Amino acid sequence: MAFNEAQKRAIRHTDGPALVLAGPGSGKTTVITNRVRYLTEQAGVDPSHILVITFTRAAARESFIFIPREKVLKRFFPGRRNLSR
Repeated sequence: MAFNEAQKRAIRHTDGPALVLAGPGSGKTTVITNRVRYLTEQAGVDPSHILVITFTRAAARESFIFIPREKVLKRFFPGRRNLSR
């Protein structure tokens, strides 16, 4: 996906929290998931220091497409042997 300048700024924002507000179908969830990826892979932020809140089930489900469930479970439940549902 090609991001516009405002989306690129939101993805690369590293100075504190970010609030992403936009209309339906504008790419909010994609921007948020790419920001998480940028923060963890490029900016060196520990994933346990990131909180993402979304207000729709669809956005929450879409986020797990970009952030693999197993990676999240291993990070937050390191001693758990059975990570299946």
